[in-house]
Amino acid sequence: MPFGDFHLDELEDLPFDDASFDTVSGFNSLQFAASPVRALREARRVARPGAPIGITIWGNPEDCQARAYLAALGALLPDSTARRAGTRSPGRCLAR
Repeated sequence: MPFGDFHLDELEDLPFDDASFDTVSGFNSLQFAASPVRALREARRVARPGAPIGITIWGNPEDCQARAYLAALGALLPDSTARRAGTRSPGRCLAR
C-alpha cells in the first residue's frame, strides 16, 4: 500500500510553510487555478531557494514544446495505453 500526505486545497493558497520543498511540480493543473500568477507565486514560496519548479500543461499538438519527447515515449507504449491516456495517437500532445 503506498503512503503519502495528500491535501485538497487551492493552488493559490498552499497549506505549506515557506521553503518546504526541494522540488515543486504541477502537472496539468495550473490552467485550472483562478489566478495562475498567484499559483506560480505560491509554488515559488513553498520551494526552497534554488529548488527547481516544473509546470506542465497540455495544449495544441503544434504548440507543444514536449512533442518530440512525447512521441519518443509514445512509441514505447502499447496502443491500448495511449488510448486510455486520451491521446489520439501515441506520443501526441492532448488537444482538447
